[in-house]
Amino acid sequence: MKKVWFITGCSSGFGKEIAKYALEKGDFVVATARNPDKIEVEGDILKLKLDVTKKEDIKKAVKEAVAWKGKIDVLVNNAGFGNVGSIEETPDDQWQKLYAVNVFGLIDMTKEVLPYMKKAKSGHIVNFSSVAGLLSMAGFGPYCSTKFAVEGISEALSQEVGPLGLKVTIIEPGAFRTKFVSNIVKANFAEEYKDSVGQTAAMFSGLADNAAGDPKKLAHVVYDVVSMEKPPIRLLLGKDAYNWALPKLEGMVSEMKAHKEISESTDFD
Repeated sequence: MKKVWFITGCSSGFGKEIAKYALEKGDFVVATARNPDKIEVEGDILKLKLDVTKKEDIKKAVKEAVAWKGKIDVLVNNAGFGNVGSIEETPDDQWQKLYAVNVFGLIDMTKEVLPYMKKAKSGHIVNFSSVAGLLSMAGFGPYCSTKFAVEGISEALSQEVGPLGLKVTIIEPGAFRTKFVSNIVKANFAEEYKDSVGQTAAMFSGLADNAAGDPKKLAHVVYDVVSMEKPPIRLLLGKDAYNWALPKLEGMVSEMKAHKEISESTDFD
């Protein structure tokens, strides 16, 4: 049977490519963006206005999507953005905007779609995190913290809805050739942070047109994951993501083992 995909952030990048590929495979797509006129995808598609920070937009879009085809089989929480700046110097309003889009937008979308999936006893929620949801770095802390939140939310969600017949997958991309990098909000940073935040800012400046990741290939992988009977809960995408994440995780295990006696010493005798 044809699936109905509901995808946030379809004006460019991953959302656009996933929408295009799902249509090529014969599925139906509800493609959303803050400005649906910028969605350059054609086919058996419903284009809707959606700002994930506005609950009224979410309710309206989900209601229209269900009215269109009677169901939502796949929710792709893709909308998001990043910033570069120190923890100290990132303004309060920037912190709030990051969480409003990257975290609370994802939560509100999920809460609105879940009742329909639970009623159908099937559905797949694909949450876009990042390799930055597994490791953090100087100058990227505010963004990374939102993706750490997505990881925790998604892991718990998978345990809650798994017994109900629903699936959850966390996508953890590295650097891909999309507008995400060029759209990163860059903050000024003090001279004292030039060797930490400055290095991260320089790294992203060189990635805009040179990232190794191909968003079309990512779209194919996401489609294939949704087709799996037993999809992974987490999936790193990109050689860089794998090469960044593995040393971090191995280092955590090594440190845990090195301090095992201290960890165990705090229990009652």
